[in-house]
Amino acid sequence: MASEILEKLQDFSWVVEPHLLLFFVDDIWETWPKEWAEILNSPTRAFLKMAADGTLDPSWPEIFKNMIQTAFNLSIPRANQLYEFVSSYPRTITRHHSSSKISSKKSMEVSNLSAVIVDVVLKNKLNVIVECGSGQGYLTQHLAESLISQFHPIKIYAVDYDKHQTTGSQSRILKAFNLKSQTPDTDYIEITPDHSIHFKTQFISSESLDILIQEIVSESTHNSISILLTGLHTCGNLSSVILTSFAKWKGKGVDAVVNCGCCYHLLTERENTPTYLPKSLPQTETNFYDHTANQNGAIGFPLSKFYQDQMSELEYAQLGEHARVVACQSPFRLSVDLQPYVSESSVDGIPPQLLGHYYRALLQFLFSELDLVKVFPHICTDAGIIRVKRLPKSAYNDENVNENGFVVYATAALKKLLNSGELSVAASALVEWLNNRTDGNVNEGERDLDPLLRKFEQLVCLDYIRKHQLLNPDERETSTSIFKVKKMMVTWYLTRSVIAMLVENVILFDRVLYLRELDGETGHIDNDQMRRFTGNTIDVHLLPIFDVDESPRNLIVVGINKI
Repeated sequence: MASEILEKLQDFSWVVEPHLLLFFVDDIWETWPKEWAEILNSPTRAFLKMAADGTLDPSWPEIFKNMIQTAFNLSIPRANQLYEFVSSYPRTITRHHSSSKISSKKSMEVSNLSAVIVDVVLKNKLNVIVECGSGQGYLTQHLAESLISQFHPIKIYAVDYDKHQTTGSQSRILKAFNLKSQTPDTDYIEITPDHSIHFKTQFISSESLDILIQEIVSESTHNSISILLTGLHTCGNLSSVILTSFAKWKGKGVDAVVNCGCCYHLLTERENTPTYLPKSLPQTETNFYDHTANQNGAIGFPLSKFYQDQMSELEYAQLGEHARVVACQSPFRLSVDLQPYVSESSVDGIPPQLLGHYYRALLQFLFSELDLVKVFPHICTDAGIIRVKRLPKSAYNDENVNENGFVVYATAALKKLLNSGELSVAASALVEWLNNRTDGNVNEGERDLDPLLRKFEQLVCLDYIRKHQLLNPDERETSTSIFKVKKMMVTWYLTRSVIAMLVENVILFDRVLYLRELDGETGHIDNDQMRRFTGNTIDVHLLPIFDVDESPRNLIVVGINKI
């Protein structure tokens, strides 16, 4: 299972490696197999169903269907299995509502992860919890409340790099436990003589976590210390730091780890060679994807010797940051968010929520074609990527109501990025480009962006469709070409979202394999063994504990020392 999934991911990497931002600039559709072009005749809802639950249109090419089916077959089951793990803790787990500001999603995550941690603490008689990336302290508080109710002594260390977070959570927890009269210490709250919370403001690295664990172990001169390391949606390398610290201190003060990771795009890989660069970018330039490489010398992937060896054997240098970015974009919410478009009775419309990639890619192509990257370098990265960032909701027009979606988006972006003088320069460049393409049919003095941008969109999409020979003789060229290009991008996006499940699985499997190797366990492992492992010195679990539609990053890694 572990080896097959990496092999298949390498086979399918051409789907996840390209950035849709460069769809026009690098002509990404060129790599789409020509014999698969016929699937564009299927309604958009067919691809939405495919991404949501693996439903396949019988008319699609067998190779395409096999790729999608393989991705689903190799993916980890995501149905919530919380109650299959938790036994000693009450089966009725209420959502955490300590603050009106906490979202329903966060409440569910805090309550469910807390249930697992408390279960591990009680079963293994642990007496210290170190929460890495404690943030606003919701999990910290819930753990304290739960263990007090179980009459189980505990020290909790809430660690976060942000002083505002640690001081804010300390203040809020004081109020939650009705300790308003207690003078807040900089890093300590005693709730009862047997229950305390210690707040630490520090950046969490392997070195700083080692120092903290050493301090905790050294302070315990009379009682045996047994620590659990944890973190809820720990970003990037932080998950790896937690797991490697558990491995280092296993049996020497640390006896359990419960980790839920996220933000895979921030992981640092062992190999720094980028797997994908824009064709227009010289290979000697700085890669704008892998900006986290060698961050503090930490390594986030692969941790396990199994995957290190297999990637070397396959000559698979790295997953690449864009593949890791894609792994963060879950297909599981599609069936919920886009349900109106999945209905058989709906017209073949494209959900407005999926058109952002199209708008952004077309805007990037505009800057590339008009050579505006060189004219306005202050709004671009070194690789020539425009820094658009966040735009108001009004920039994302509802395409089913108004077909000026790109015009609205591009106008909002240009007005945000450029001043009035720069806008005039951009408009002049666009007029010149259009006149070169239309034999001078555009007024040289035209400065109204709306008609210029509309004409640009029409010409680019028509050229793209003609180049790839996707326009049927009976179709209207202008309107059909725009819709078809949008559909090409959405088809790629939804196909990519399915393959992306394998990227996340490889990252999670690597963490499980790393813990299993602490018991001397190597070799090929099937799906069930990957999710539940009972060794001589360690038990390892890969467990979905959140409702996936509400919280897609719902898998946690649990390791428990047995000696």
